Amino acid sequence: MDPREKKRIHKQRYALDLLEKLIENRDRYFDRFNRLNSDGMRILRAINRSLNDSKSLSPRITRKTWRNPTYEYLVDLYNRLRADEEVR
Repeated sequence: MDPREKKRIHKQRYALDLLEKLIENRDRYFDRFNRLNSDGMRILRAINRSLNDSKSLSPRITRKTWRNPTYEYLVDLYNRLRADEEVR
């Protein structure tokens, strides 16, 4: 396996782990309107950084999640990453 491919897979797995953390701890990272609070936004920033470095998804998808950081969009992002991981 190419080292760059290995690094990309590692960054994508890291983003998935962080997304799982956000989704599983909904009461800690989301407000009553299901939008990310400041702690959740810090984690989302790390997720976006990791996904942009790995170039695993279209930047449009991560931008959409960044502009509207709701629980539903994060679950959608998580499902897309899982589907992408299963294909490989």
